[in-house]
Amino acid sequence: MVYLGCFWVGNDEVGLKIFKDVLGENHPNTASSYSGLALLYQSTEEHTKALLLHKKALNIRLTFLGENHPFTAISYNHLATFYYSQGDYLKALDYMQKAVDIREMVLPANHPDLINSKEDLATIKAML
Repeated sequence: MVYLGCFWVGNDEVGLKIFKDVLGENHPNTASSYSGLALLYQSTEEHTKALLLHKKALNIRLTFLGENHPFTAISYNHLATFYYSQGDYLKALDYMQKAVDIREMVLPANHPDLINSKEDLATIKAML
């Protein structure tokens, strides 16, 4: 609960440190924390920090959850969104396609995450 409280009051890096101390640097839940913090940095235009944490989350998820896990798809989706926001549509396309491919394997066709990823993929393709 201390970890969650840190996030609620804006001490995100303190919360992440607590999570890493308790679960370890490479735990899938730590990856989720990296991912959330990356989104925060992205929203405050701290792009270098955001990209580093998005990639860190992806690497942990690939190592411990594998390529075809829904959380890995989340990391690919976040990276696609990041690159799209930076105008790098080719990288965005690559990452979003990976997210769609995984979600097609593990989610039902009518799942909102799959539908949203397919819509995002179409948006990215339209920019090329």
